[in-house]
Amino acid sequence: IKMKAGRSFIAYDSVTIVLRVLAVILLLVFFNMIAQELVDRIGFRSGFLFLLTVVFLIRLITYQVNFPLDYSKLPLFDPTIYASNFLHPSLGDLLVNAILLFWMLSFYKFHNDHKGWFKQPPPAPVRHYGGLALLTVTCLLLAGIIKSLVQDSKISMDVTSFFSLTIYSVICFVILCLLVLSFYHFSQIVVKPLTDAAVPLYYQMAAVAITGFAYLLAFVSLNDIAIDLVILAWLIAYLLLLNARKADMGIPLLQSSFFIFWVMIFTLSISAIVMYQNKVLELAQRKKIAEQLAVQTDPSGESLLNIAANSFNDRFLLSNFHRFESEYTNKFIKDSLINQNFSGYLNKYDTRIYTYDSLFHPLYNEDSTSYAAIKTIILNKSKPTAIEGLYSYDNAANGFSYLYQKAIKNNDQTLGYLYVTIKSRRYKSEALYPELFSQSQDISSDLNTSYAYAIYNRGKLINHFNNYNFPLKLTRAEMPGLDFTYKKPPGYSELWYNTGGDKEVVVVKKSAWFT
Repeated sequence: IKMKAGRSFIAYDSVTIVLRVLAVILLLVFFNMIAQELVDRIGFRSGFLFLLTVVFLIRLITYQVNFPLDYSKLPLFDPTIYASNFLHPSLGDLLVNAILLFWMLSFYKFHNDHKGWFKQPPPAPVRHYGGLALLTVTCLLLAGIIKSLVQDSKISMDVTSFFSLTIYSVICFVILCLLVLSFYHFSQIVVKPLTDAAVPLYYQMAAVAITGFAYLLAFVSLNDIAIDLVILAWLIAYLLLLNARKADMGIPLLQSSFFIFWVMIFTLSISAIVMYQNKVLELAQRKKIAEQLAVQTDPSGESLLNIAANSFNDRFLLSNFHRFESEYTNKFIKDSLINQNFSGYLNKYDTRIYTYDSLFHPLYNEDSTSYAAIKTIILNKSKPTAIEGLYSYDNAANGFSYLYQKAIKNNDQTLGYLYVTIKSRRYKSEALYPELFSQSQDISSDLNTSYAYAIYNRGKLINHFNNYNFPLKLTRAEMPGLDFTYKKPPGYSELWYNTGGDKEVVVVKKSAWFT
């Protein structure tokens, strides 16, 4: 192993960050003033192209080099918090891009002199319907960014859980506002020439619908088709509103007499997308929980309970068997073996070690369980697993349990026997374990208030968590079909998972008023 020179991760102090950001803002204001001067003296085209070129080059430089800051030292640019694609490798990059997009579109809208950009411009139908196609694609792309903020981030966007919100949640809301305002300006830029040219509304709607369907067929996965069709229908309705409110085309949103109306439309629309994506994400996590719970109670428990068989090898047991024959050292070595080899399962299972001599007499065990009782379970009730010496058996009172046996031999002479019993704990207060979750915005923080689960074996309840009226026994009609089934009793939503065998898992969540 050799030491390599690495990067310095010393964070910037607040004063440094503020001063450098202020310097960049002043630089951009300077370029904006130059662009305005070019608009006044030469024309809008020259001023806008200058500003667009400068901003594009500066942004390109910031992608390649650490200007004006080393972004790896700023938590806002941490890709583990949010990362989507090469354009938005972090939440900070998305915020910067949203600000620049809003700036460019605002400059275009409020400084445009509506003169032609070319001496021989394309035919009017090409400009009009091309603009509508671009508007449709832009709408679907912005909707994709909104969905990505929920899917690809560790940031809570669930406003119904106030204490789960962070400063990054506030930044996400700022980004959403900038994206909405940018879309509002862009849609007016596109639609105003159509209304001036009196393009029939049904032609506009047809162009949007055709472009939308073509985009969905070419670029959208089947899982997102439904929500994107709803967004496409929303865009057509929004196009109707734009044509009805022609007076708002050339003025800022704050000066519109329909300001409150527009704000409500955009707020409700964005909230609907975010809530839908939260619901999709939550349901996916519940499916994962159900699958993990099924694995926990899988009678072929080697996928969950891979006993450290190497710690029970013949050499170890042979050299330490004399310690089982003393009352004090017997308890000490058993406790050590349990803590070293079963520490990850102590909260899930009641683990005990039983030892017997060569004549099947107990050696200072915790209770009076006889050798014959354990051997009867192995012979009559249990099934062997893929791990040598490990058996599983189903007990209606305790759920799935495991039994591990090992004969301690010195050559051909049997010195004694060791058994390990691993029984499921069934306490009402038990919780799902943290290893079931891998994201910071998972639902584990709500388990004690909003979630409950139950596990059934052959239709009988063998385990449950939290206060919910789970039936003790399922009828054939109540048993779910294969895979996942979603039910909605009053006030709750139930996700049923049939493992394909005799196991059923149900994860229940309290329903909010809007779900």
